[in-house]
Amino acid sequence: MATVFKNIGCLLSWKGGALALLVPIIVLALACTTTAVERQREDSFFVRPSPTLIVKSDGGRISVSAGPEGVIVVHAEFQNSSKLDYQVSRDGDGIVIEAKQVDLFRSLSLLDAPSVDLSITAPKSTYLELTTLDGDVEIEGLNASGRINTSKGGIYLADFSGDIDARTIRGDIEILRYEGNATLATVNGAVRITDGVGSFNVRTQSGDITFVGELVHGSVNGMYAAIGNVSVNLAGDPSLRLLATSSGSPIQNGLQMRIDGANSTGLSGIVGNGDAELIIQALDGSISIQ
Repeated sequence: MATVFKNIGCLLSWKGGALALLVPIIVLALACTTTAVERQREDSFFVRPSPTLIVKSDGGRISVSAGPEGVIVVHAEFQNSSKLDYQVSRDGDGIVIEAKQVDLFRSLSLLDAPSVDLSITAPKSTYLELTTLDGDVEIEGLNASGRINTSKGGIYLADFSGDIDARTIRGDIEILRYEGNATLATVNGAVRITDGVGSFNVRTQSGDITFVGELVHGSVNGMYAAIGNVSVNLAGDPSLRLLATSSGSPIQNGLQMRIDGANSTGLSGIVGNGDAELIIQALDGSISIQ
């Protein structure tokens, strides 16, 4: 019997041997077979006029829509909640939502990543600061400003007014019925703006830009696509100074303007009284203006 225990002790003390190699394999296997813990949670907060909503999430969709005045309601649906540290708290006149992966599981997150999908109703005047590392962001019906960031996901705004800064690394940005000053950027995705009114600074690294709307007097606007086409359809009675350059196809222009200069890849001129400014660049793509 003593010999048996002695042999076992030798096996356990064999550093760098078979046991050391098996440990990470066993842990990995357990991680692969762990069943996600599914649950839901809802939190409600009474708030003053023009509150702030801050979301910092390691993964999951964020949806914010206009709700009753004076209250913010947060409905959360979890995937693998045991691997997620989820907190909702009040900070002055704001509500802060944080969803962070537990550090112990962060290196194994690609196997069965935890996430939380958030459906939030908030007063129309709520200021937004929304960040998710992996998920779409959807906003509808608010009359406020904010910042939106997602590493992997699309950004969708509808019936929104206010100044907005929205950025994604991989995903499209789509805006429908918007009024305000917008800064929009995506590395790999398209930007589509329909029924937009205001000033717009739009950049894509690899993706098309489509704009249908009005540029307000006094605004400075830019549409920049490194690899992609830019299409601008101006509604109302356009009045702007235009500078468009393309290294690809000739520029297609359907506007009545006083042309200052034009060639196969460049166009500058004044439309109406020139009350706004619009710069368009397509380094590898076409430009269409009408």
